[in-house]
Formats: sequence, C-alpha cells, structure tokens
Amino acid sequence: MLILDEPTSGVDPVARDMFWQLMVDLSRQDKVTIFISTHFMNEAERCDRMSLMHAGKVLASGTPQELVQQRGAANLEAAFISWLQEAAGAAPET
Repeated sequence: MLILDEPTSGVDPVARDMFWQLMVDLSRQDKVTIFISTHFMNEAERCDRMSLMHAGKVLASGTPQELVQQRGAANLEAAFISWLQEAAGAAPET
C-alpha cells in the first residue's frame, strides 16, 4: 500500500506524466494499492475509484465515470462542484 498526499503539487507537466505512468505500473503490474489525495480533477480521472471529499466528509465515491454520470455533469470537475454546492446547501447548477 502506498499513500501519497498531493504528490504532483508544484511539479512540471512532464514530471507529472512520468509520475502517473509509474503509479499505473505499480498498480497494474505490481498490484500495489495506491491512495492519492489531489485537487487536480484531471489527475483524479486517472484513478480506478475515487472519493470526493469536502471538510473531512466523503461526498461521493465510485469510478470517475460513475461520479460524472450520477450528476449528469459534463466532466468530473463539474460533478465535484455540484456536490460541493449541495454540501453547502446551495442548489446545484444544471
């Protein structure tokens, strides 16, 4: 098991892509379970499963595709924003 907290924050795009290829290799070839926190939704989309969290609470869990479909959103970032708005008591934008 590998736990990483925002490992690509402040990293250039080339190094970021290399990092993600290494994570895929570790997961697929070496069967390593990896927990990664990130605020970059384009990175979160690379994960097999994810949980969207806010203020220490899990708002939703599933595959990136499932989370987008559950909200009828255009992309993962829009889905996450919708869950944040709901958590704040605001009506999600459609």
